Amino acid sequence: MKRLVWIVLLAHFLLAGCTSTASSGLEQIDTLVVIYAENRSFDHLYGLFPGANGLAQASDEQKTQLDHDGRPLAALPPVYEGGKPSARFPQGLPNGPFRIDAPPVNGRMDEVLPSPIHNYYQNREQINGGKNNLFVAMSTTGAWSMGYFDGSKMKLWKWAQE
Repeated sequence: MKRLVWIVLLAHFLLAGCTSTASSGLEQIDTLVVIYAENRSFDHLYGLFPGANGLAQASDEQKTQLDHDGRPLAALPPVYEGGKPSARFPQGLPNGPFRIDAPPVNGRMDEVLPSPIHNYYQNREQINGGKNNLFVAMSTTGAWSMGYFDGSKMKLWKWAQE
């Protein structure tokens, strides 16, 4: 919670300094809300949000995950739970983002999600200099990091539209 407060305060001060520029359009902003959701990326919940720079705008290179040797994976590895392939998830998913709440996974938003590793050096490797293409190879959850939901039924989605 402390981190959220600092992010919101920082954003407030940054915007406060920018609002004097009439041509920027920032004068139309009344409220800034920062959502900090652990184990969730923007695309995980909002990748299909209309007008967002989400999954539809991602290039094939941006969607393709690499193996440890830097070559594209032929398919996503299994989803791992407790260090073992999970029978709850299909094997051999295509290399790229996949819907969690649609076939063949048919998952629900209220289910407990596999929790990825939270170590500094693994995260640096996953980010791969900003390419973000080693999350599958350098994670403890395998394919799971490429999963996303259609978040349009979330209350937060409705608020974002407003």
